[in-house]
Amino acid sequence: FQHAATRRYSPQLAASSPLARRVFVGPATKAPYGIMRMFALLAASAAAVPSRLVVTMTRGSPASVQAAQMAAARRGNVNMTIRAAHKTLTVVEFEDNSTARAFQDQAERSGLRVEEDQRRYPGPSVATRTQPLAEETPWGIERVYNEAVPNASFFPSAVTHPLCIIDSGYLLAHPDLPSDATAADPSQADPAGTRYFGGDICNHGTHVAGTIAAIGGNGEGVVGVYPGAPDLKIVKVFGEVGLLDDPSTPDEDEACGWTYASQLVDAVQRCVDSGAKIVSMSLGGPGSSDFEQSAFQTFFDDGILSIAAAGNGGDNSYSYPASYSSVMSVAATDSSDKKASFSQFNDEVDIAAPGVDVVSTVGPPSDTGVGPPGYDSYRGTSMAAPHVSGLAMVLWNKYPSYTNAEVRTALEEGAEDLGETGIDDYFGHGLVNYQGAEMRLFTPSPPPSPPLAPPAPPIEFQVTVGSGSGEGEVSWTLTCSGALIGSGGAPYSGTLSAPPGECTLDMNDSYGDGWNGDQWEGAGNTFTLDSGSSGSATFTLAPLPPSSPQPPSQPPQPPLPPAGLTPAQKIAAMARPSQSAVAASEWPTTRMPASEAAVPGSAAPKAEAAEPTALQRAMARRAAASAGGDDWPATPAKEAWEAFVRRAAAPAVPVALPAAAAPPLATPAKLAAASARKAWREKQREEEAATAAWAAARQAAAAERAAEEEEARAAAPAQIGSTA
Repeated sequence: FQHAATRRYSPQLAASSPLARRVFVGPATKAPYGIMRMFALLAASAAAVPSRLVVTMTRGSPASVQAAQMAAARRGNVNMTIRAAHKTLTVVEFEDNSTARAFQDQAERSGLRVEEDQRRYPGPSVATRTQPLAEETPWGIERVYNEAVPNASFFPSAVTHPLCIIDSGYLLAHPDLPSDATAADPSQADPAGTRYFGGDICNHGTHVAGTIAAIGGNGEGVVGVYPGAPDLKIVKVFGEVGLLDDPSTPDEDEACGWTYASQLVDAVQRCVDSGAKIVSMSLGGPGSSDFEQSAFQTFFDDGILSIAAAGNGGDNSYSYPASYSSVMSVAATDSSDKKASFSQFNDEVDIAAPGVDVVSTVGPPSDTGVGPPGYDSYRGTSMAAPHVSGLAMVLWNKYPSYTNAEVRTALEEGAEDLGETGIDDYFGHGLVNYQGAEMRLFTPSPPPSPPLAPPAPPIEFQVTVGSGSGEGEVSWTLTCSGALIGSGGAPYSGTLSAPPGECTLDMNDSYGDGWNGDQWEGAGNTFTLDSGSSGSATFTLAPLPPSSPQPPSQPPQPPLPPAGLTPAQKIAAMARPSQSAVAASEWPTTRMPASEAAVPGSAAPKAEAAEPTALQRAMARRAAASAGGDDWPATPAKEAWEAFVRRAAAPAVPVALPAAAAPPLATPAKLAAASARKAWREKQREEEAATAAWAAARQAAAAERAAEEEEARAAAPAQIGSTA
């Protein structure tokens, strides 16, 4: 948009083309009442169903087939079928509104979605034509870079996120614009075509392109936000070859014209198909449509960053597509960082940028189409939007790993706050600023707040009141954490429930002499009113502390060998720690002297465990061998075994372990039991060490026997040979 556009129906074209009545725009200085006239005309036409409709499918067969059949039956024309944003749109035109209304009624009854194809306008034409004597940096470019435009080496020489401009074209022959721009729509690549992207008689698109990409360091003209930005994509939706401005109609700009929302959606899809990731749109209109809103949301979800002008109405009305939430809406500021008087303001404005007295590139005058390229000063939100688009292109191509949503957030939250603190309807997040956006891009979002702890469960407690001589005079009220929990008189007995926290008990006596022995008891507290007619008391209601966990039960301790056993019996008993002591007559007696076969007075009951294992029997036999007739030769292994037996034969002190857990406080009995347990554990460790020594001795003995057997086998052949 450019400021103060004068838009009215062209009588000449309206007479020649009833299906294509166009609204044209004029220069800001021609007619100050032009913007009001445009809205009046739009309001007058809004009451009638338009002759151009967009059909989308909601159920049944494809929309294009149904729409074509219904339109043909009413002598309508399928103007175009658009496949964009994962949907198919069918554009249908009729010669009169009544026929269009009948078609719409029939189509909607058939399950099709039918909407008016809203018009979209560019800004007006030239405000002030100028020719810079030498290269200059427009004030807006300096402002968005904090008055310090980076040098050429700062900007990427190649891009991974190209930018697409949807406007009136791009004067490819302008010496101050990059020459590598291409048509996003292949049908506009032909220089002989009426919609050739490389020409721009309207000049609006060329002016926008200069703000984004005017070449720097070439000694002429101006500098863009991204000087010499490579790989620009262009879609032309305004102006046609041969359509010049008529100087005899100063209130009109026939060179630009207008387009439709359906064509705009198609243009964005062309940008996407060409590989563009950023779409810049200095255009808009007052009417919204569901299919257009859905399309832009789909584009955003697919990773496209769409940026559009907020509008030049100077009021709080909405302009589309800027006012769709999936599109960045850009307001305009002047050189004093004030809101431009024409800039629309509403709750969909996202950000602001310079939009007053913006000097940029243009082609020959639009009324003649003849002359050299030059430079013009425009004003409008159409001039503000490319400042944001250009910065988005710089930021995203310097840091290509980020998403479109992250780049948008960085631009918004990195903006310089203007107007009211925080986001407002006039500036959105504030004035766009590259340094702020870059810093925001590297600043991680604050972590989400931890989830709130669930409220503590209420505590139930018993309350009793009474036991005095003046119960009839007593009344009380209990509040906890600001909530009334209970009230009553005396006598009283009941259960109350309240959340943990501070509680206040208000006590009253109707006679005024206190409660006379009556008491309020609850939650572990007791209160009374000693005297007077009223009083209060506070206490903290807290859950009871969890009961202390019971100490883990001690595993059953192995019984000590009975007193009076022989060393052999003691060793055998230690080899069976899980069994109770048994009578000496029950233990193995192989090679055991008769004197050791029984122990007087040791008539303990039989153990309930299984018979001794082979290892236990072997231990008993070795013990018996060491005590009686010995067939074990004197070897180091035998000496180790005998040492073990001597240690095992030391007298053991039987200790009765406590059957239950000790009380919380230490008592002499508990201390004595603990000391006895400690002594028993030390004894047990010694016995374990002795067992390990016995195992080592056993292994050594086995090795000795194996060696003896090997020597015997070696000697046997020699003896046989000697005998022979």
